[in-house]
Amino acid sequence: MISDNRYHILYNPVSGGGKSRDVLTYVMEKFDEHDIPYEVLETHQDRGAGDIIRMLENGIEDDIRLIIIGGDGTIGECLDAMVETKRFRVGIIPSGSANDFVHGMGLPLKKEESLRRIISDREGSWIDIGYVSYGGATRRYGISSGIGFDALVCYRVDHSKLKKILNKIGLGGLVYGIVAATTLVTVKTCHATIHLDNRCVDVPRLVFASSQNTPYEGGSVMMAPLAKTNDGKQDICVGHSLSGILALVGFVKILRKKHMKDRHFVVRPFSKCVIECDRAMCLHADGEHLGFYKRAEFGTIEKAMRIYGKKEN
Repeated sequence: MISDNRYHILYNPVSGGGKSRDVLTYVMEKFDEHDIPYEVLETHQDRGAGDIIRMLENGIEDDIRLIIIGGDGTIGECLDAMVETKRFRVGIIPSGSANDFVHGMGLPLKKEESLRRIISDREGSWIDIGYVSYGGATRRYGISSGIGFDALVCYRVDHSKLKKILNKIGLGGLVYGIVAATTLVTVKTCHATIHLDNRCVDVPRLVFASSQNTPYEGGSVMMAPLAKTNDGKQDICVGHSLSGILALVGFVKILRKKHMKDRHFVVRPFSKCVIECDRAMCLHADGEHLGFYKRAEFGTIEKAMRIYGKKEN
């Protein structure tokens, strides 16, 4: 293992319909202009973001200065691959369609401000990340993990041709709202028991339950407005007993941030949450489809890593 003070730029060339390439060019020009040492590590079919993270962990003995140029999927893959998360100091320059992680962390969307903050921030700010355990596996996430309706939306978005079309014209974030509206028509509920810290709640008609590390998911939809990324907790947002016109009204209330006081929703912080369903439900973490499961456990890894350029929330 060696000591390495360079910025390691992890770059996903297909993120945001290919606009990440322009972002990389800008970053390289600025680093060259100011004689800042760096290396570019490009993801491709035979070397994913997780492979690059493992290579850095195994090859560098000190803290690792990482810049990710990509979207929520790339960021999520990086977080899940990190074994020694506390060694990483991470800067994000977004190039995805939704960019929920960036919104939730209070990071800028524009590449110029993103890079300025990364360079000027020497230490970084500690953040929590979440984890979900399911079917004998565990997955870490930076934005959210959910079961039911929101997970089904993520699954359908990931397989949607519309996302690629909208990405090409810079409107990729709209696909979540469009797919969510169409999914409402066919979504099925389940009978669930939710163990929330020391409470046990019976939910006869669960539509979805989302564990939020940040307030946002699904194209900057504010599921848990009071969620913080450094309080040692996750915030759960549960939707239940919604169908037909009620489902549509409930969806609109979430978009307008009016769901907190609605009886069909429960939003609150927690340390540990276990959800048990009477049938297998769709499960996701940071928009990645994990499969269909009856049971999932959610929790927090406190002060897991440091982020450059974060505004405290």
